[in-house]
Amino acid sequence: MSRPLSAVDCIALAFTQTKKQLFAPFRFSRWARLALICLITGESAGGGGGVPSGNFNFPVSHPRDGKSLFAIPNFDWGKILPWLPWILAGVVLIFFLILLWVYVASVFRFVLFDSVLHDRCQFQGCWTRWEPCGRSYFFWCLALFAVVMAGYAVVIGVPLLIAWRAGLFHHPGEHIGGLILGGAALLFLVIA
Repeated sequence: MSRPLSAVDCIALAFTQTKKQLFAPFRFSRWARLALICLITGESAGGGGGVPSGNFNFPVSHPRDGKSLFAIPNFDWGKILPWLPWILAGVVLIFFLILLWVYVASVFRFVLFDSVLHDRCQFQGCWTRWEPCGRSYFFWCLALFAVVMAGYAVVIGVPLLIAWRAGLFHHPGEHIGGLILGGAALLFLVIA
């Protein structure tokens, strides 16, 4: 009967397996396929938070007529209405493409795990083998997204609605202390 591996033994085996996959021997075609899978699953997007470095400043408008910064701008709906069906079609198309990308990335996440675990990176038969697991993971991601958005709507939306009903946004200059304290409390509540 063999004794179970300790944590140190598992780490040593993981390092040995990693060295073998990386360098013994180096296979360019395998790395090209792994890079494609990582692009599909979005593994290359980690680390920086997606924020570009440098001097990127958002344009800020400063009201000169004493109106609130929170005022809704006046749109010329006569010019926008003829384009509204195209705008809505574009929004629906973008939403559909994002859902399609998330679905494909959910399936290929399992292909990536299989590639790393078994030291093989094959595209033949991978979709049919991992599609049921990827579909289940896709629906789990959608459900998690819905729960998180509902939680944010409650945690952020209810305090903002209370502040709006109390009149804090009608004349923000008069309530600057309350807005700063409320914003800080809301930030810590969202972080928690």
